[in-house]
Amino acid sequence: MSVICPQCQSEASDHAAFCPQCGTTLSSRPNGSVESSTPPQRATALPATEYRNPPTMGATSTKLQYSYDVTRLSQADRITGVASAVLLISLFLPWFGVAGFTIDGLATHGYLYIDLLLAAALLVYLGARAGWDKLQLNNSLAHAPLVLVASVVNLLLVLLAFLFKPAGTGWQFGAFLAVIAAFVAAAPIGVPAVRSRRSTRR
Repeated sequence: MSVICPQCQSEASDHAAFCPQCGTTLSSRPNGSVESSTPPQRATALPATEYRNPPTMGATSTKLQYSYDVTRLSQADRITGVASAVLLISLFLPWFGVAGFTIDGLATHGYLYIDLLLAAALLVYLGARAGWDKLQLNNSLAHAPLVLVASVVNLLLVLLAFLFKPAGTGWQFGAFLAVIAAFVAAAPIGVPAVRSRRSTRR
């Protein structure tokens, strides 16, 4: 199939790009239309850009991630943590009772809510020490007194509530469990502190 030159009306091959007579640019299309001498302009694709979130104020390169590891706690911390959890539960158990009627320690002595808050705070604090390698409050000089004070306050309040039971009632297992747990929570740090204080006096 031939192509007609639009300039000189000469026939050229279907695959010819130029007219053999006058050199006019020919189209390779069968309808004889002429291609433009200049290539069509192609839309230039914009370079793909990666979207990044704008930096936030005070952003750091490393993120503080929580990873619980019980080995970060000393043996005294573990004993205190478990005993504080038992003490927390025992506050909701029957403390006093009479003739089949029982009542828990929190309902009898309102100040035991202090024990509830201190025991919960101790568990959160010890959980934070076990979860973060570098805790802001992770100071060995302040850690022992902090845990000791909280445990001793818990022990004193539990003993006070245990001794001042309502008239005509008897003790229930919740009260005994609370006393034992309070002693166990305070002992791992309290006993070495007492021994150290005695040795310094000598």
